[in-house]
Amino acid sequence: QSKNLTPRGITLKEQTRPTDSYEAEQQLLAGYGLVDFRVADSLRCQGGVRYESSVQTVTTPELFGQGGKESEVETDLETKDFLPAVNLIWELWKEKNMQLRLGGSQTVSRPEFRELAPFEYTDVQGGYAAVGNPLLGRAKILNADIAWEWFITPSELLSAGFFYKQFDSPIEVVNVPAGSQLISTWENAKSADL
Repeated sequence: QSKNLTPRGITLKEQTRPTDSYEAEQQLLAGYGLVDFRVADSLRCQGGVRYESSVQTVTTPELFGQGGKESEVETDLETKDFLPAVNLIWELWKEKNMQLRLGGSQTVSRPEFRELAPFEYTDVQGGYAAVGNPLLGRAKILNADIAWEWFITPSELLSAGFFYKQFDSPIEVVNVPAGSQLISTWENAKSADL
């Protein structure tokens, strides 16, 4: 728009409210153990488990404090997870560094801080209104893959593979009617497959 143009260039001003900000912190304690051994001359097994203890904290001013006083809303998401992983590697052709790998693992997907913060803001992508969900949880993901791999040189790899993912409580964007507009927020769906 012409009102944003000045002799010094383009001027943009962000419109904000005292209640559309937050402070956030994440503490993650993790440990990992791994074993790698041969089942047979051409078959290796790699297995391990990672333990993660995570605490995500989001603090935001409350839009309507009691009696006009400023107050804060705190959201805490605490999770403790054992995340196993295993790979079976069949060396098809040792001289040519060719192998077939079958893998399985469990991973997690945690919400972003803004997805947990319970205030309305305008999303920079699309310009629509969005509100975080303080009841959001993390998603668990079961992963499986199979791949044929050829290590042509130490810096070159040719690979072909297939993968499958099963999500438990995936984080999804949903649109909620609010008067004459839609507001986007996040919820945990029941499950999903990829």
